[in-house]
Amino acid sequence: MSESNEFGFQGNILIDGKIVCETGLYIGESNDSLEIGGIDRMVIRDKESDLPYIPGSSLKGKLRSLLELYFKDSTDNIIHPKNDKDRGNACTCGKCVPCQIFGFSNNDEVNFEGPTRIIVRDAFYDDKTKKFWKNTDDISRGTELKIENRIDRIKGTAKDPRPTERVPKGSVFTFNIVFSIYSNIDKENFKHIFTAIELLQHSYLGGSGSRGYGQVSFNNVNIIERPKSFYTSENEYFDRDGNLLLGNFEKECKNYVELFNIKINPDEEGNING
Repeated sequence: MSESNEFGFQGNILIDGKIVCETGLYIGESNDSLEIGGIDRMVIRDKESDLPYIPGSSLKGKLRSLLELYFKDSTDNIIHPKNDKDRGNACTCGKCVPCQIFGFSNNDEVNFEGPTRIIVRDAFYDDKTKKFWKNTDDISRGTELKIENRIDRIKGTAKDPRPTERVPKGSVFTFNIVFSIYSNIDKENFKHIFTAIELLQHSYLGGSGSRGYGQVSFNNVNIIERPKSFYTSENEYFDRDGNLLLGNFEKECKNYVELFNIKINPDEEGNING
């Protein structure tokens, strides 16, 4: 990639891998037709397969919120915004790292250029997980049923059981993130995608995290860089694995996985990516 400070599309960095559910996962959708004795918390499902998936919006939103709380300037903007109505909402300063990565609403005081740098796609179950769901007796349509109770503080007894659907522990989803480079500052910000991933591994995804739901790990992480010339020219140079050779920044990309302590496990054939 060019080292010029001029603004313009320089290329994309592709990040993919596996999201492993270390505990049950609940990412829900509204149930407008709740019946007596029915399930009052249902997971979101793919309309075509009728099986659970992780919406890109949920994953992106969690990565952003954790990164906003990691940086002091964005945290201050969330807690003490210029307009009280914005308190607790996403930062819109346009200057902090989260804004530069994830985008921000119109802010005439900022001259940061270009579109949102990150695309987070929906994450769908892999083939092994589909077989796991199908061959396990107490899993139906990709979910298990967990009964939760409220506790009567006076009597110390359980009351009002709540049946909840959740994706079972051990389920695996394939994630895909695209990070676009428009200026040299984007190269600096790229590493903070892995800061956010590491923060998420020590937090939770979805709902009911304080009750043990939503612990995930990111495995088999793979990073490939595709410069602007990849989309316009046939004169490219590839390594023996078919990855485009890009010089020093490509080497930096491959080091991010270890630098930020992302968990990497071998696939079924024993190959380790990342």
